[in-house]
Amino acid sequence: VYRLPLDGVLAANAVAPFELVASSCIQSIAELLKLSQVEKPLQRIFLKADPTTLPVWREIMERNTPGQAPAGAPVFIAQGTGDVTVRPAITLRFAKQLCAAGTPVMLTQLKGVSHSRIAEKSARQAIKWMADRFAGRPVPSDCGH
Repeated sequence: VYRLPLDGVLAANAVAPFELVASSCIQSIAELLKLSQVEKPLQRIFLKADPTTLPVWREIMERNTPGQAPAGAPVFIAQGTGDVTVRPAITLRFAKQLCAAGTPVMLTQLKGVSHSRIAEKSARQAIKWMADRFAGRPVPSDCGH
């Protein structure tokens, strides 16, 4: 596994909390509360450099930017309009890139829903969408093609 050096962009005292946050997965309210405690050291400025200005970081970000080629399968995206972690405009741009690459996209936007609640709030719709794919039903798309 190739890992970029964090010491080039993170302040020395931020490396351990950053790694802890990066290894966390939120699947319950308890985990969300635990993560909110773990990430406290990162609530102040923790970057010592803008990764987009460092060639090795910029290259990997560009190489890993999704939506540059067809996904190979239809895509379901759920986005909360109240999400401040992944801004809705970024998700919309991503969906448009997938559409432009020929991928059918179903984009569900839930008014006022936050990043931490979107999975829960869209689960029933996502499960129905997946079940329809496995049942061979036609793929709906918000792409207009």
